[in-house]
Amino acid sequence: MKANQFILTGLIALGSLVAHSAQAVTSDLVLRITGSTAFRSQTHSGIIAAYGGSQASGGITSYAYVGTSASGASQAIYYGTISGKLVIIKTSWSGSEAGVRTVAANSSSASANFLADTILDNTGSGVAALQTGTASVTAGTTAEIPDVAMADNYQSSSAFFGSYGGVTYPTLTEVTLTPSGDPVGIVAFQFVTSAASPITDITTDLAKSLFSTGALPLSFFTGDSTSTGYVFATGRDPDSGTRLDTLAVIGLGAQSAVKQYQPSTSATGGQVAAAGGSIAFNIPAPAGTVNGISVALYNNGYNSGGNLGKALANATTAMVTKDFPTTGTDTTGGYYVGYMSTGDASTAAGLSPAAIRLTFNGVPYTVANVLTGKYPFWSYEHMYIRSSMSVTGQAVAQTIANGINSAVTSGLTPSAMLVKRSTDGARILTK
Repeated sequence: MKANQFILTGLIALGSLVAHSAQAVTSDLVLRITGSTAFRSQTHSGIIAAYGGSQASGGITSYAYVGTSASGASQAIYYGTISGKLVIIKTSWSGSEAGVRTVAANSSSASANFLADTILDNTGSGVAALQTGTASVTAGTTAEIPDVAMADNYQSSSAFFGSYGGVTYPTLTEVTLTPSGDPVGIVAFQFVTSAASPITDITTDLAKSLFSTGALPLSFFTGDSTSTGYVFATGRDPDSGTRLDTLAVIGLGAQSAVKQYQPSTSATGGQVAAAGGSIAFNIPAPAGTVNGISVALYNNGYNSGGNLGKALANATTAMVTKDFPTTGTDTTGGYYVGYMSTGDASTAAGLSPAAIRLTFNGVPYTVANVLTGKYPFWSYEHMYIRSSMSVTGQAVAQTIANGINSAVTSGLTPSAMLVKRSTDGARILTK
């Protein structure tokens, strides 16, 4: 069968995904991308590159996003031509694990919320207003099944691989770079501590102990026996690939339960997600439900690295920790240690008061230290699709993957790596 017949077959198979009678603009394909919040900036850059560049360079026809910048948007929608096809690309960032779950499940019961296609309608304030990009649009609530999952982890490390929670999750197809066959990117992470904290470094063993027990004496980190108070673990919920990779790198195991605390506005809840204040209470991370799975007390956390970083940019000297070290006992003051992508860590370090980025085993995060294997707190970024995706959809996903690689300006790309690892948290070897 000729290539154009493959494309025609793919377009016919796309069916309802390309029917957009509610909007005035037309498209050959709608591609919905979800997953890693840590890699959304790079993915948005790759999407723009796939369209041929910014509007100024004759690329994207129109776009809109939720938030103050397209790179950090929680949701976005793009419209333009890729390889001769009119394509709508929508993003909605939910976390790596949620992304793997929703794409693998391929079910309306595991959907994600996206911006509606009708925002592109060419009447009123539609396409004409979007020509230069529209910021801070209202968050979309259109529930749709994602087509692509960006994940900071291998699917084999994910909870949503094989049978889990009474559901069978099939093996997804990974889109790799051409011609190297590498995953689409590299994502690095950092441990971060509270503003004004005296901590400068964390070791693998300290991190493993901290997130196993929830709290350690400050003196363990400073090496000074006169240091008083405690350091408390805080972090992400089980939705997060960042969490999965952190637990793998420190040797706890990617799917291990942890003991984390939550910076709070009251003794019973109210998660702190803004910088520049003072944390009143420190409570066990509340139990909840994530991805339809029950999460026990202490094992929960923040749903984004950005909000976690903001929480660490607060004073902690007067916070009251509830039920520590045993039920009914409180303590005052202390510091947090959490983990996040280097992008979120950089943002947190720029807030006032500034959160503090830590070295890991005495080694600072730099691109060079990651590339040469000195800094092991990193993972591959993966692009996963269903094997049933149309030929056209696969071609566009491949173009985005290559666009991500070409758009990365930090030099932290798979081709530049001098080292490798076989799976999340595995031993680093010479490439």
